[in-house]
Amino acid sequence: MNDPLLKKLLDNSHLPTTGADEQLLHYTLQAFSRIPYENISKIDSFNELGIRSAKHTPEELISNYITKGTGGTCFPLTLTLARFLNSLGYEAHPILADRRYGSDTHCAVIFRQNESPWRIVDPGYLINSPRALPSENLSVRYQLGFTTIELRHTGRDKRVDLFTSIGSAAESPRYRLTYKIEPIDEALFDLAWDRSFAFEMMEYPVISLARDGAHIYIQKDTITIRNSEMKKRVTLPTEELVLECARLTEIDRELLGRVIR
Repeated sequence: MNDPLLKKLLDNSHLPTTGADEQLLHYTLQAFSRIPYENISKIDSFNELGIRSAKHTPEELISNYITKGTGGTCFPLTLTLARFLNSLGYEAHPILADRRYGSDTHCAVIFRQNESPWRIVDPGYLINSPRALPSENLSVRYQLGFTTIELRHTGRDKRVDLFTSIGSAAESPRYRLTYKIEPIDEALFDLAWDRSFAFEMMEYPVISLARDGAHIYIQKDTITIRNSEMKKRVTLPTEELVLECARLTEIDRELLGRVIR
């Protein structure tokens, strides 16, 4: 490992900074899994200083996580995680994905070592452990505790669909997106990131994180908490929502208050 920013994250998470390749990979992803997917910091920075300020660098993302409990949307999370995996000696690249409402509207990381098959991690969908990609016309299914994910090769070259279902049940999986399993250059990634500022989600808060085997999901004025056995949903007035979001996510309360109105 040769990245002081990764060492800073591991130290903050009280995890080892030395070990064999797969051990360091495990520690890195374990620490990274604590960083929330959220658009609070993105909306706040954009409202104050505009798009360039809101495109947080890896240094800003990790510093803000340590001091304010924030994380980021898929673009800064992917950029930071790909950097960390490259620093561990893997070949890691951002990839783009298409969702129902548009192409290149999501991103994730593929990585490999010594020309081995690609594996994928996707912090935006809380896929925080490396997952093997399916061969052509096949699918693979993984249990993530509170969710089952299924990766289906579409039959088209370098296209893999993501489906999710609640708990361990495989019935009625829900289509989420299509990954394009091909490394992209910085310019294309940057363009997709710029376009994300026009998404509808810039108009309301979204937070998603995993804690103690449960998925905490906050959208607009509603908090949903679920695991493999239960689901709880509550809608709260603004002041209560800010307090409860701060308690559940550990994101800075003042920052939450500026965005949740």
